[in-house]
Amino acid sequence: MTAVTMDVNKLPHSQDGIEVQMDSLDSSHAFTNSLEEPIPPKSNVFKSKIFIVAVTFSSVLFTIMCIGFLVHYEMASEVYDGEDIPFWNVQLPPEQQVWYEKGIEELKNALSREINRRRAKNVILFVGDGMGPNTVTATRIYGFKEEGLLSWERFPHMGLLKTYCADKQVPDSFSTATALFGGVKVNYETGGVDSSVLLKNCSASLDASHHVQTILKWAQLDGMNTGFVTTTRVTHATPAALYAHTPDRRWECEAKMSAEAQQEGCKDIARQLVEDETGRKINVIMGGGRQMLVSGVTDNPADPIDTWGCISKDGRDLVTDWKTYKQQAGERYAVVQNNGELNALNGDSVDYVLGIFANGHLKYDHERDRSDAVMPSLPNMTVKAL
Repeated sequence: MTAVTMDVNKLPHSQDGIEVQMDSLDSSHAFTNSLEEPIPPKSNVFKSKIFIVAVTFSSVLFTIMCIGFLVHYEMASEVYDGEDIPFWNVQLPPEQQVWYEKGIEELKNALSREINRRRAKNVILFVGDGMGPNTVTATRIYGFKEEGLLSWERFPHMGLLKTYCADKQVPDSFSTATALFGGVKVNYETGGVDSSVLLKNCSASLDASHHVQTILKWAQLDGMNTGFVTTTRVTHATPAALYAHTPDRRWECEAKMSAEAQQEGCKDIARQLVEDETGRKINVIMGGGRQMLVSGVTDNPADPIDTWGCISKDGRDLVTDWKTYKQQAGERYAVVQNNGELNALNGDSVDYVLGIFANGHLKYDHERDRSDAVMPSLPNMTVKAL
């Protein structure tokens, strides 16, 4: 005999009472009503052992966290309050006290500084050729005497780069700028190509797998606007390392290249700036170097030809070519060639600017004619570029 026990609460009800489906049972089966069994009492979850253990554990954890925060605060207070250190509270002669106070203030500022972990919206690099410790020290003393500081010496974080190239201990600015912008040490007087490319080796430099990509190229790939402002020629070694891939820094125009290199298909730096993809995507270009971009420039005392640099002779006019490329692409652009044109430029109305203000390098600021007809200052170019 099989006994079937059913919970009455789960059975279908009708108006006349309880209906029980018994089709599967024959007369030999017995039916036992579960109403005869007592209903168990409801349990109280707040009195259960699991709840009590969980509450106890949470209380202990919260207490430990509070103690930890309190200890951290107390330790931080001890570190930040340098004046509380007994030795530093000793009465000292003023000749010593002034230096202790400076040190305490520096230490407090350093220890209380919070790290900014947000993603930067913009990146601006200021590069001064030859700005090693000796030059910086001389500049500081000249401007502010021994007690002063240059603006960047007040920055919260500073560091030094080791300036050497892949094949020499004493480098040049083309190889070091490549390391600065691209993170790769390269050979002396080469730029934008790795150490497999030797000086003047045109054929090796054409292998794109040995081209060093730079922060400017990475920014373009990320959809950012890019540009550079320089008081040198725009094809000079330091700015050229941003966009060019060249086995010889002297190849600023065709006149310094060998016939063999030109036949092999190497481009000079000026052509790479105007014709190649990275150069053409640069939004702001400002500096000197007209004699590399345009053949037959005029020599005059206010803007002399740079006899140290390359002087183009192939009849080129890369400034006009640059404008043509922008017109064909439907871009908003402007070409400015003196201080007055730069001041009149409305930066909101253009997306690309080419500013070539001198045949060679721009003049030092104390030598510069400040009229609108000639070259602008570095601060003026920088503000307008931004």
